[in-house]
Formats: sequence, structure tokens, C-alpha cells
Amino acid sequence: MSDAVEQTLLFGAVLIGTLLAMRMLRRLRLKGRLVGPEELALELGRGDDVLVIDVRSAGEYAGGHIRGALNLPLDVLPERLKTLATDLDAYRAAPVVVVCRSENRSSTAFHQMRTAGFTNLRVLAGGMTAWESGARHVTRGG
Repeated sequence: MSDAVEQTLLFGAVLIGTLLAMRMLRRLRLKGRLVGPEELALELGRGDDVLVIDVRSAGEYAGGHIRGALNLPLDVLPERLKTLATDLDAYRAAPVVVVCRSENRSSTAFHQMRTAGFTNLRVLAGGMTAWESGARHVTRGG
């Protein structure tokens, strides 16, 4: 095997290892604040007072989201948290679940929202990918 091929393979292995380590660190930072799709589906089915905030883009949200979810895309979340502060005050201590496609953006949103004073936050483990893989209902459109 040539040196160039070995170096490319080594670089690829290091990159994959780094990405996996970053994902593990993100999960550790959530400190037990993940909720599985099954548990969230049960809570919503019982009519529990849970606010679901979907931080994907408007287009992703329109392609399929959890019924009743509020779309606050991550790229505008900090500003929207300021402009909606009064409307969201009632939810600062209420159960809130943050959702994205795979859990990456929602973990970022989790920390932004916690900094903004939300105290009862959870992240949907596996995001919408996990939600839909369980053949759970999604609502289409905006």
C-alpha cells in the first residue's frame, strides 16, 4: 500500500473518531436530558402539557413534524427567544422538548434555551429520524 493511501486512510480514521467523540461529548453535556421517541409519544398521547420546539428550517418542518410543534429554526432561535420572551414566559419551567433531524441542532438549542432561563428542557433522542423510524405520525405542511 502506498504512503498516500495509508495517510488518507489514517486521516479518515482520525476524522471519524473525532466526529464520534464530539457526538459523545454533546450527549454527555445534556446530562440525562434526552427523551426517547416512545416516551414523548406516550406523553403527547396522554395530553401531557409538553411544548415541542422544532429547531429545523421551515422547509424541513413543512416536510414533516410532530403535531403541535412550534417551529423556531436554530439560526434565528436566539433572536426569537428575545422577541417571544413574554409569550414563552409561561414555558420557562414547563416541560419543553427540543427537536431537530438527528439531535445535533437540538443539543445546541438546548444550551441556548437553558441560558435564556428554561429549566425543564429535554432533547428528543435521535431527533425526527428516530421519531419517523418508529412509524409515528408526522404532520406535513407549515
